[in-house]
Amino acid sequence: MRAKELARQKGRQRCDDLGLILLDDSVALKKLKLTRSNLGHVIIWRKYQFEFSSDGGQRYRGEIILSGKNLLNIIMDAYRVPSQSADSDDR
Repeated sequence: MRAKELARQKGRQRCDDLGLILLDDSVALKKLKLTRSNLGHVIIWRKYQFEFSSDGGQRYRGEIILSGKNLLNIIMDAYRVPSQSADSDDR
């Protein structure tokens, strides 16, 4: 459960940094395997999937990859950046 919470925190942080919404505030474990660290220790490699939105309408997917307690990568679908309306005061 600690790894899942870590993945959720990392996903939320990435979404917050990019101005996106982490949908359902959750991640789901998609793949799990044993691997070896650089020092030769057996560690658990995990891939979590999550969904996010840029505008609250469209859903996009992302993946978080952890090796032990270390974040290896966050991969996100390309997403639409909502246009921001210009102020009409610039006339």
